[in-house]
Amino acid sequence: MDNVKTIYVNGMTCNHCKASVIKAVESIDGTKDVTVSLKDKKVSFAFDDSNIESVKKIIEEHEGIIVVENIK
Repeated sequence: MDNVKTIYVNGMTCNHCKASVIKAVESIDGTKDVTVSLKDKKVSFAFDDSNIESVKKIIEEHEGIIVVENIK
């Protein structure tokens, strides 16, 4: 069964940011169903055994985007 995780971020301001973050998170093995809300400043995704730290790191590799809080 997949787990769903939501991460809150700051710095995503445009559809280019949104598309880049979706592509980056989907590139991590075990992640799928990635959604990004610019309005709510969050990234949600399903994962099997993905390392959540890898997801945070790849999101923060995008200039100006910072993970500010994560929830279960």
